[in-house]
Amino acid sequence: MKWIIKAGMIIYDILSYDKGFTWDPGKRIPLHRSLSRKKVLELEPIVKGEGLSGASVYYDCMSIFPERMTLAFIKSSVKYGAKVANYAKVESFLFSGADRIAGVRVSDELRRKTVDIYGDITINCGGPWADIILALAKKGTDGEQLRRSEGIHIITKKLVNEHIVGTVTARGRHIFIIPWRGRSIIGTTDKEYIGTPDEYRVTEQSIRELLDEVNDSFGMNPLAFDDVLYTWGGLRPLVEDQTEDVYESSRKYEIHDNSSDGLEGLITIEGGKYTTSRNLAEHAMKAISKKL
Repeated sequence: MKWIIKAGMIIYDILSYDKGFTWDPGKRIPLHRSLSRKKVLELEPIVKGEGLSGASVYYDCMSIFPERMTLAFIKSSVKYGAKVANYAKVESFLFSGADRIAGVRVSDELRRKTVDIYGDITINCGGPWADIILALAKKGTDGEQLRRSEGIHIITKKLVNEHIVGTVTARGRHIFIIPWRGRSIIGTTDKEYIGTPDEYRVTEQSIRELLDEVNDSFGMNPLAFDDVLYTWGGLRPLVEDQTEDVYESSRKYEIHDNSSDGLEGLITIEGGKYTTSRNLAEHAMKAISKKL
C-alpha cells in the first residue's frame, strides 16, 4: 500500500507539474513529500499508529467556504447581465403549442406572487430536484428518477494541528479531518438517500454512523455524540445507477436535450460536482448555442 500511495503521489505531481508556475511566490504549491511513521505521529498524534509505516503529504488548494464560491459565480453572472432571484420556486412550465417549452411559472416566495418568465431555451439544472422539475414538464407522466446520495460534515473540538488528515475506513471510504478556526471539520459521508429533497434533514443516525467510522479509523479518544458542535449536509444527484453502493457511483454529469422526449426548448443537466462545474457549464453553453 505504501508504494501504491507513493506512485499515486508521483503521478499527481506529474499531472499538476505547473502548480508552481505563478507570479505570486506565496501561491506556489510544492511537490509531495514522504514522512516516516515517527514523524507522522509527531506531527499529527490522532493518526492511528497500528499498522502505520509512514504517510505522504500532498499540497493542493482548498475551499472551505464553497457557498461563497457559489455566490461569486452568481455575482459574476450578474455583472455580465444575468437576472437572478432567490426564493423563486418553479411551479409549472409554460408551453407554446403542445410540445414547445416557452418558459416557467415561478412563485416569488418573498412577495407571495406568481411571475411568468419566458425564454427561447429553458435549462433545468435543479441538482437533486432535477427529476422533480422535469416531471412538471411531463405533466405527471412517469419519468426516470434521480438517485440521490447524502453527504454530511460535523464540526468538533480541535483534533488536528496543521494538516488535513485523511485515511481509508474499513469500508473502503475516504474520510478527512480538517483544521478549521480552532476546531475540526470531519467528513464526508456517502449514503443513499430515499425521499424528496425538500424533506432532507441531517439525522442523529447519520451523525452517529459518521462518528463510528471516525472512532474506528483514527487513534484519538473516541468522539461522542455530545462532542458534535455543528453539522450540515447535502444531497448529490447521481446519474449512474449500475453500482449498489453510491460511494462507487460516478460523479459524471449529463446534458440532455429534452426534445427527444417531445419537449422542444428544454435542456436538463444532471450530476456533476464542483471540480467539473466550469467544464459542465462550457459544454452546456455549446449545446444551447446549437439550438439558438
